[in-house]
Amino acid sequence: MRIKKIRDYLANASYDIQDRLFILLSLIAMISMICAIVGGMAIGENWQGLVFTFVGLLTFALIVYLAYRFDRLRLAEVIIAMLTTFVVMPMVFFTSGGIYGGTPIWFMLSILYIGMILRGRARAILLVCQILVISACYYCEYFHIIEVIPHTEDMVFLDSFTTLIIVSCMMLLLVSFQTYLYRLENKRSEERREEIDAMSKAQSRFFSNMSHEIRTPVNTIIGLNEMILREDTTREVAEDAAIIQSSSRMLLNLINDILDMSKLQSGKMDINPVVYNIGNMLSEIVNMIWGRAKEKGLEFNIDVDPEVPARLVGDEVRIEQILLNILTNAVKYTNSGSVSFFIGTKITEKQDVTMVYRVTDTGMGIRKESMPYLFSAFRRIDEQQTRLIEGTGLGLSITKELLDLMGGEIRVNSIYTEGSTFTVEIPQGFVDDEKVGALDLQSYQGNAQKRLLGQSFEAPDVKVLVVDDNSTNLMVVKKLLGDTGIRVDTVQSGVQALQMTLGTEYHLIFMDHLMPGMDGITCMHRIREQAGGLCRDAKIVALTANAGTENQNLYMREGFDGYLLKPVSGYQLEEEIIRQLPGGLIRFNGAEASGRSDSMKAHRIRRFPILITTDSVCDLPEEEISKNDIAIIPYHVYINEGDFYDGTETHSRGVLAFMEEKGARIRSESPSKEEYEQFFAGQLKNAINIIHISMSAAISEGYKRALAASETFDNVTVIDCGSISSGLGMHVMKARDLAREGKSVEQIRDELVKSRENICAGFIVEDPSHLEETGSFPAFFTRLSQIFYLHPVLEIKGGRIRVRRVYLGNRERVIKNHVQRMLRNSPTSRVNTGCLFITHTGLDSEELTQIKALVEKKMTFDRIIIQRAGAAVTTELGPGCFGLIFEMG
Repeated sequence: MRIKKIRDYLANASYDIQDRLFILLSLIAMISMICAIVGGMAIGENWQGLVFTFVGLLTFALIVYLAYRFDRLRLAEVIIAMLTTFVVMPMVFFTSGGIYGGTPIWFMLSILYIGMILRGRARAILLVCQILVISACYYCEYFHIIEVIPHTEDMVFLDSFTTLIIVSCMMLLLVSFQTYLYRLENKRSEERREEIDAMSKAQSRFFSNMSHEIRTPVNTIIGLNEMILREDTTREVAEDAAIIQSSSRMLLNLINDILDMSKLQSGKMDINPVVYNIGNMLSEIVNMIWGRAKEKGLEFNIDVDPEVPARLVGDEVRIEQILLNILTNAVKYTNSGSVSFFIGTKITEKQDVTMVYRVTDTGMGIRKESMPYLFSAFRRIDEQQTRLIEGTGLGLSITKELLDLMGGEIRVNSIYTEGSTFTVEIPQGFVDDEKVGALDLQSYQGNAQKRLLGQSFEAPDVKVLVVDDNSTNLMVVKKLLGDTGIRVDTVQSGVQALQMTLGTEYHLIFMDHLMPGMDGITCMHRIREQAGGLCRDAKIVALTANAGTENQNLYMREGFDGYLLKPVSGYQLEEEIIRQLPGGLIRFNGAEASGRSDSMKAHRIRRFPILITTDSVCDLPEEEISKNDIAIIPYHVYINEGDFYDGTETHSRGVLAFMEEKGARIRSESPSKEEYEQFFAGQLKNAINIIHISMSAAISEGYKRALAASETFDNVTVIDCGSISSGLGMHVMKARDLAREGKSVEQIRDELVKSRENICAGFIVEDPSHLEETGSFPAFFTRLSQIFYLHPVLEIKGGRIRVRRVYLGNRERVIKNHVQRMLRNSPTSRVNTGCLFITHTGLDSEELTQIKALVEKKMTFDRIIIQRAGAAVTTELGPGCFGLIFEMG
């Protein structure tokens, strides 16, 4: 029973691991001491040593027993360590042969005991004391200060042998048990982690399923209620229907909040930038807030800066969600007065803008002590005052998380009982210089009401098939499209859909995803591949209750032409039909509807058969990028502690300025795998296939990361160009030309791989110290270059970077020699004289003119492009550097 109790204690994870080691070591030590006594008696050990060992055994056993019984193990650990250090070990040493006995080996065990069992200050002090005691014992024996009872020669061998065996076994058992305990703890930690992961996945599945199941009946409620609002009903019925519509939307918002918080907590929330019209977004927001403010008798003021760009690049859905959360809170917590909404900008870079949204209310305000909890999930501040106001308490928490994901920020100023001001800043790209001008949002509101109350077009020649296993959903879609004259057929399974597409040519198919038997994705692929099918080229749009960016990306990757989320309105269905179908099939109702539709068509997404993308280190002129629809993902440039996007948040001029500062730390890095995945997913909305061209894998991690990200998609090809800077740019231009010629992805890839050896790029470096900092240059070579005014030339060819030659002399002479040598070593008959790049890191116009003149004197090119290198390339090469890049024929 006693043995079982001890065994259970040692295996019980609830007890401290060092306490369990103490019990185990104590048991092993007592057994070893018994063995030592028996062995000593057997080999004729002197009686003094045996007596000390026996007394030590009794004392040891008594202390362990009392400590275990009265739960004072930690005190016992220290007492035993002190007795062993200051009494037992010295006495055994002097009575058992000194250094010619087994005591030195016991000293090792004593040090191990102190190191493994004790903790904190006691361990450090007693370790020092043990070393001092050992030193003192050896000193006393060496100088004969204390007489040592000697061993015979036979006894020396027997004592040291038995001690070595006993201590080795003890240490083996101790280390084995400790290893066992750590493995056990690791196993338990792994089991807990798996359990937490399983709970997290179960929670995500629950919220996802809940969202799907709730959206289905809400789709019916909102859809049929919209039909009531469209009809010529009494005022009372119309008011009741409006209340139903508002309440349904509120329920939907609550579901979305819970689902979004679940995604944010699990790290699965994605940001998907798209091109959007800010006027349209603001009109949607105003339409939703205006009515709520009017119901409470609040004045709602909107002020839009006319200089705001009309078309921005960002996640429109999430930005609208952020603004709605803040505006909804402002209306909810304001009982009288007004809510004001300001929209402005802070221009930061040529192709970047910081949008500023400011919401001011005259509501109850926020207490100062409540500010730290303002963005906490499931928590509402000042609950006594807000207990009667609906909501989950998630809105601001979600807002803060989304802004963090987008690199934005939110600030709050509030005076309790007087009101609050929330300021949101979100970095966005903008498409062109078109400004939003004077926006009449009230007219937007009126147009939206008209859209709700009647269809915007008629299309009697259009045939649409709706596939959904829920008959109510089919009825809702059919009713919402009833006034458009479209022929709407409905089926409740994928098998029935395949039967219909064999006999009828549909222009558009709305497809549910989760259906029994054959799901929507499988059905879509079967329709595309159906032998003898009439709808292989039909537009197929996912119409599903599966919310979330990951689902939307899934449908785009699988090949759907569009995505609509239930509940869906008549307006959304009509807009999707306008987007998917050619204009000749649709007849718009009136000038206003036509204008709306024309605007919609002007912003339709153009899907490229092959879209060429690359990194910001391609060093191409802005006009080449914009006019040829080349998509760019920026590198990161780290300046001191800051992280900036190359080409958008920082440029080479800013980098050069920082390089002049003493002690400035600057480096560049490619986007992460996750950033490449988001970039590819966003670009696939505009393209069927993507060819991404990366800088040489020997120089940057960009190729490896982009290649890893491309494995998520089956229509993204990543190519290592084997060059840098404008050498990469020349590959991009070549790929663009091949894509325009109608070449396939495989043909373009093969051509680019062949041309890797044909791109010549030679950069002359002014100051090698920057290359030394990045690890590309040895320090001794940098010192030599600075002492003897050497100018190394870096050649990048076939993916390899090397020092081709070194020039000596003043800068003017070096420039002349470099131009002549680069073009002299390249026979005119072999040079492709279509284009040459002079890419530089901050040269003045006089030097650039000189270089161009030298090139023209040596060889004639159709185009000579002088291009300033981007921030990332400037970071690597340093100031005063320039290169000639051209292609061999």
